[in-house]
Amino acid sequence: MKKLKVSTPAGLLAVFAHTLGMTPVESFVLVTLQGGRLGATLRVNIPTNAPAAVFDGTVVDYLLNDKDADGTILAVYTNADGEQPYREYVEALEYELLAAGMPIREVLLVGPGGWRGYFDTAAAVTALASITDSEANAEMIFAGSNPDAGKAQDREFTGAPGNAAAIAVLATGFTDVDALDFGAPAMIEARAVWTDALGTVPDTATACQLVAYLQNVGLRDRVIADFINTDDEEYAAVLIGETSTCPTWARVDQGEALLVELLAHTPGRFRAPLYTMLGHLSWYKGRSSTAVQYLDKALAAVPGYRLADLLKEMIDRGFLPEVVKNKANAYPGAS
Repeated sequence: MKKLKVSTPAGLLAVFAHTLGMTPVESFVLVTLQGGRLGATLRVNIPTNAPAAVFDGTVVDYLLNDKDADGTILAVYTNADGEQPYREYVEALEYELLAAGMPIREVLLVGPGGWRGYFDTAAAVTALASITDSEANAEMIFAGSNPDAGKAQDREFTGAPGNAAAIAVLATGFTDVDALDFGAPAMIEARAVWTDALGTVPDTATACQLVAYLQNVGLRDRVIADFINTDDEEYAAVLIGETSTCPTWARVDQGEALLVELLAHTPGRFRAPLYTMLGHLSWYKGRSSTAVQYLDKALAAVPGYRLADLLKEMIDRGFLPEVVKNKANAYPGAS
């Protein structure tokens, strides 16, 4: 795409939607500035219980990876009431970014009725249609960009009626597996079968077998980690995003495609680990908004599903995988 000139706030908000692959909800979106150019983009959930100092410190640490940044723009997307919602966080970000040498140049507030300057409380709200009608939006669509590309994928269950029973029966064989016993026969088997399935479209029997492994927490977590890094020594670090080793992104993409394919074979509560794993991969790709969509689906399938709850809590607090913070190791095309 040719160099894009953005001259209006509406155009800037359109750029955010295209860069993130969706229109954010209940989010802070920050973009660094390099002179007159846009730099790195970061979207984080508006925190519900994180102290402002801790949350803002995490955000600023990420933005500091843009060594050429000399400023920042912030957009607050929320349905919350009030003229200046989440002001404590906004003011803390202003202070931290000023101290870091990348002061906030503009803050926009985007709500269900439109947008305006965050601090210009007397200003009229501009309709959201101005974003889709902007010249920047038209140019990006013409160039092939899709502002909805980051939405969570899903597949309805279209499998055989007996799949639920088959998965349940197969899963009974994996109820006593030590999560850290990587030499256990069931662990070796599960990892091998999942690895062999990457890049394929499994038949019904294979799909049920793959999903059955995931009903055991230890096997599920090992398979999750294997998408990112198969090194047993880094297993725990991979799960919580603390590995700095660059993933094999082609393997990650294959894992994502396989998980989406398996949704078509998987009914009801058995879908929860699939959605959770898709959320984990999206998080590693720097797409926290997409990750939250998947995690919400997991929690709808099984309310209180523990790993989905934990990952959502990490995202809400602004935690990012280490690979996201390193441009050299981050997912290609990640914002």
